[in-house]
Amino acid sequence: MNTFIFLQEHFARILLPELTDDAVADVKRAFTKSHLLTTGKSGRLSGWAIINERQTILQAKLAATHPKLLTSDPRTRYEA
Repeated sequence: MNTFIFLQEHFARILLPELTDDAVADVKRAFTKSHLLTTGKSGRLSGWAIINERQTILQAKLAATHPKLLTSDPRTRYEA
């Protein structure tokens, strides 16, 4: 498995409503599109992310919900 397929399966799949057969395009779209934030506004992702098979943890304050997604993590990039 290459990096883009891993990120498609464990990151893009959580944030995008539909995936294509192009892992590179899906991952790029997940990282660059605007997402709904907890403030009610849309914005691009910022901060750090920890992505593994069990869970995706983001520092960003996304309004998205998913069983494998944890957002608004208060740790600094050094602690993460």
